[in-house]
Amino acid sequence: MMDSMQSNGHSHDSSSAINPGHGRPVPPSKPSPIELEKEWFGLLGQKDHRRGDFKLEGNWDITYNENHLASSVVMLVRPQQFMYISIRPVLGIEMARILFRPDSIWIINRFNENYWVGTWAELQPSIGFSLDYRWIQDALLHGHQSLIEQAVLRGVKPPVRTAIPRIQLENLQGNDKTVFEADWGQWPSKVHRLQIQSSGSSLKIDFLNVFNTENSSLPTHMTFALQLPRKKLFLEMHWNDPKLQEVSPPSVRIPKGYDKLLLN
Repeated sequence: MMDSMQSNGHSHDSSSAINPGHGRPVPPSKPSPIELEKEWFGLLGQKDHRRGDFKLEGNWDITYNENHLASSVVMLVRPQQFMYISIRPVLGIEMARILFRPDSIWIINRFNENYWVGTWAELQPSIGFSLDYRWIQDALLHGHQSLIEQAVLRGVKPPVRTAIPRIQLENLQGNDKTVFEADWGQWPSKVHRLQIQSSGSSLKIDFLNVFNTENSSLPTHMTFALQLPRKKLFLEMHWNDPKLQEVSPPSVRIPKGYDKLLLN
């Protein structure tokens, strides 16, 4: 066998095999999804908060177009089920509430007496790219499960340690005009920036500080910048240490007389 290989001008290469029928190198087999997932978890760790209710309290600096507001904020989370955000700028009185569920988004603005309720698919035309509950949960809680799943689905290997610590995925969730990027710092490190760019719209999230527990890593300082063709929203979020406690599912209803909010 070796004599035959040498006489045909082929040398042994550990990264490929010889096709005995044609004498041509056979490309190495692609890693299995299980192998890829292990590689990504080996790089980024496994500290997503996936179980157990908790409560976050803090302060947000909110800039919407040219308007600025500083407000106390409470967020109640039951992973995989709901994320409830209550914005309370004065004396703990709620001005707005946002409820993310796997099947829907609820936004109720008591100050302007308007609302938006719809599915994640119905949100896409307003913001210009596709999101879902799992992605927004990861984005707000410093998780990366959805990132790893997208990389594995597309067969993307983690970059080597000498490369730029970045992953770029195009056509995220079937949108042919979307580019998604994630950056991280020292090896190994959690993701510190997420960015989605589409035609006319963008979303950028920077994680500036985190609170580490034995099993999870939750944000304490982060920014959220959404740019739409005619509107822009910038949030600087400061969170206190999380309180691991049972939280009750919030009730949401649209008050009578409220107008439908136009997101874009």
